Amino acid sequence: MHPEIATKMRAEVLEHCGSHSMPTFDQIYQLKYSKFFVLRSRYESEYRPVRAVLDETLRLFPPVPLNVRESRSMPCLLPSSDPTYLYSDLQDQSNRRPLFLPKNTIVTFLPLLTQRNKALWGEDADEFRPERWLESETKVKCNANMGMFMPFSHGPRIVRSRQRYPDAN
Repeated sequence: MHPEIATKMRAEVLEHCGSHSMPTFDQIYQLKYSKFFVLRSRYESEYRPVRAVLDETLRLFPPVPLNVRESRSMPCLLPSSDPTYLYSDLQDQSNRRPLFLPKNTIVTFLPLLTQRNKALWGEDADEFRPERWLESETKVKCNANMGMFMPFSHGPRIVRSRQRYPDAN
């Protein structure tokens, strides 16, 4: 769908890795546009320019576009709405109270819609723009609102760290 981006990525990979052998870790690390997530150690990470393209693809076309969960057998209170969400003038912002969730309630959520929400992602939310992942504002927003980007949903295999982008602060 975006041959200009594929052309940039291919040119960069060929420049740094060549065309006839397996790339080395150092060659992959050199990639700037084709963003690749490199975990240096357990506590230190760096977000490098294929990763931006991957995250943007997963944002627009999540492999888990819809998910369903059932609440526990005890009722509970959900926290009040996310303060980072931009309310319209028609909504009452003073009504930020917890939401009562009865026991055994089916809850459906749609990452497909959340990840295209203009209130969260801006007016260009429906556009394929990998550069957004190179902007510190996107990283800060994702750290503040972990539900903003969840292409694979949330579950036991997700990174336990609260911050997805440690260099964003």
